[in-house]
Amino acid sequence: MDAAAIDRIGALAIAAADSNKLGTPTPAIVLGDKVHTLEHLQDGRSRFRGTLKTNSLADFVGYVKRDHGRGPDDRAAGFIDATALAATAFFNLGDHQSPGHADHLAQLKLDQTAAYRAVLSVDGKRVDQKSLAEWIEEWGTQIDVADDNGEPLSLLLAIGAIRSVKVKTTVGASNEVRSFGQTRTAMEEIEASATGAVNLPARLKFRFTPALGLSEQTADLRLSLIANPEEKPTFALRWIGREQVQEAIAQDFKRALFEEIGDAAVLTIGTFTP
Repeated sequence: MDAAAIDRIGALAIAAADSNKLGTPTPAIVLGDKVHTLEHLQDGRSRFRGTLKTNSLADFVGYVKRDHGRGPDDRAAGFIDATALAATAFFNLGDHQSPGHADHLAQLKLDQTAAYRAVLSVDGKRVDQKSLAEWIEEWGTQIDVADDNGEPLSLLLAIGAIRSVKVKTTVGASNEVRSFGQTRTAMEEIEASATGAVNLPARLKFRFTPALGLSEQTADLRLSLIANPEEKPTFALRWIGREQVQEAIAQDFKRALFEEIGDAAVLTIGTFTP
């Protein structure tokens, strides 16, 4: 083998070694077939990394907008899961040419407010008079009540009407005689009403903020009375247009992130796993 070939092999070995070097000093030792880092024995870590987890939209935005030692054109990569009201920002994700470790990130998961949880919990549920009256009393400052004709009702009178529901059963009979036969029918009509002159509430407008930092929404709750003369009357609540309201919440979450973060991150709708 001539000298030129030897020099060429040496250059390739040096180039390979340089390409495998880390940008920061990370001492390690090889024991058997495993590499063990000695970084924990240094005064400080070789590079910054970590994960912020928060349920505060304002704190998530503030952290993303920090410098983090990046250059002016090196923006974080953000991914928004609008349905789950969650988002993740990677500060060292890198790109195809210079991939990063993706181990410095911030994660946001908004918590539902107590009011949002309350309206979700009653949707589609059957409740007795006492439970419904107490639920309306608890959230009365956020509820508007109307009767079946759309006329607004006083909250106190509506609660009183729910507590004083009476069930009345009326039985009727009819008899029909024909030339060659006879038909008899019996009809039972069940009517429920509140004592006094107040109509029972039929619609509840429940105003709520789904999470801190998002806009107020309104849930339209349809109230149905289930009357059985042999049992105590119960009510069923159904949230009309729930899917549309939840879509509006997701859109508001996306809007808030795009407006608040601005140019501090490149935002993408979806989730990403490095």
